[in-house]
Amino acid sequence: SSLSNAVSPWLLIFDNLDDPYVFKDVKSYVPNVLANGSILYISRHSDTARLGTPFPVEGMTEDEAVQLLLHRSQAETADENVAHAKGIAAELGFFPLAMDQAASYIHSHRLPLAKFLTYYSKRKAEILRHTPQLWEY
Repeated sequence: SSLSNAVSPWLLIFDNLDDPYVFKDVKSYVPNVLANGSILYISRHSDTARLGTPFPVEGMTEDEAVQLLLHRSQAETADENVAHAKGIAAELGFFPLAMDQAASYIHSHRLPLAKFLTYYSKRKAEILRHTPQLWEY
């Protein structure tokens, strides 16, 4: 009700709404009047498009994604690592946040790039929950 009565512009963000079935009552947090505000739902789940107008986000180029992954994971730029980084980038859709999150997981677990996709296929939920303690986002 506070946002419904707000005079100043406001923005309500629901970040990482990737499993809308877990947070079933998301609409109960939405004010009845949106005159001075906006709501942003950030999600990878296609059903959240029903909450408003979808705005798809494009990924990076393959080269950009590979550079980010290698830099942030502090992996050597050897040809073998570049090849594995390309596979990881493709699997994660070339999205900057996904690449940075994967790099953090790789770095903190001292995981060779060659093993990441195997770990990802078995531990996807754990990896997606991994957030570095010191993160810029």
